[in-house]
Amino acid sequence: MKHLIFFLLLGTAVLRAESATVAQYWDCAKTVTLPGGYTAFAGPAWNTNGSHLDTTKTPPDFYQISVEQKTATGSQPLFDKQLPISEVDWPKLKKSAVADIIKFHAPTLRVGFFLKGESATFVYTMPADAAAPAPAASSVSPASPAPDAAAGTEPIAGDLAKAKRFVPSVVYHVEKGVKENKTKRWVKLPKLEIVSKDTELAAFTTALNTAIFAAAGPLPQGDEKVMVYIGPSKELIPLRKKLIPQSGNDNWDYWNRWNGKREFTSASIFILTDRMSPQEARQALARSLMGVAGFPDDSREYKESILYPDSQAVELAPIDKRLIAFIYKHTEPGIGREALIAELNKHWQ
Repeated sequence: MKHLIFFLLLGTAVLRAESATVAQYWDCAKTVTLPGGYTAFAGPAWNTNGSHLDTTKTPPDFYQISVEQKTATGSQPLFDKQLPISEVDWPKLKKSAVADIIKFHAPTLRVGFFLKGESATFVYTMPADAAAPAPAASSVSPASPAPDAAAGTEPIAGDLAKAKRFVPSVVYHVEKGVKENKTKRWVKLPKLEIVSKDTELAAFTTALNTAIFAAAGPLPQGDEKVMVYIGPSKELIPLRKKLIPQSGNDNWDYWNRWNGKREFTSASIFILTDRMSPQEARQALARSLMGVAGFPDDSREYKESILYPDSQAVELAPIDKRLIAFIYKHTEPGIGREALIAELNKHWQ
């Protein structure tokens, strides 16, 4: 009978969609009551004011996730994050149950927001008082059921376990069979200089480089440079041999230089456009820009990552932004694997 009532109501909503003048997204906004007087929210949001039409006609401007603490006068946000709709699986989120989107792992006090793919897109560690006993089922609104604890345990814990494999794999480079044991990164924002007649690839390079360092967070402007050369082999190979005598005959490659503290001091990228299709050139630029930012190797942990070995991606996936943010906001250049794992345990989000 419950299923019959649900489908009758759903049918009525569809029939009224054409004349709707208020938001019809009650099934898209997800709220979960957490222990200790906290609430987790995930749902669509609009930049415009006032009522909205059906989401099929007026798509949201972004997807919002947050955790709030209940207070005597209302609530206080602990964090509030806005994600572009392009970075979440919006069609799936509209139909997903709240327990599939927001998952709380009590042993680690971690809330996972599963917005795209199988792994948590964003993980937030709750304050210690969130370890208090969960509220009774009757205190949870029927429209916002509490997540199934068993369903949320393994994915969130698994996300950290995957990160412990993923992050070391991409930051410690293997060269000639030898694995590096110290990280390297920029401590100041390098200047990007592009030498190319290909305006489309130059624009792509600028946009992706901007996205990488936006994910890294604010860095003081430095005088160091990332030089990007894009053009035919007959022009670039002689230049590459002159600037980097040890370079080979690859279609694309990059080099970093660093000081004794493992801080990058300069970088060069070469893309030979007559040996690649435009798509292959963008892929080569994507890997090169990530490489010169401090992520020289690959990993099979996340297929959506730009660093997946067989990836054809040319834009940062959410997991790539989490990786960049973690390294630049929570680690110093030159740390080894043990210290890296310790920081992952504290700061991976």
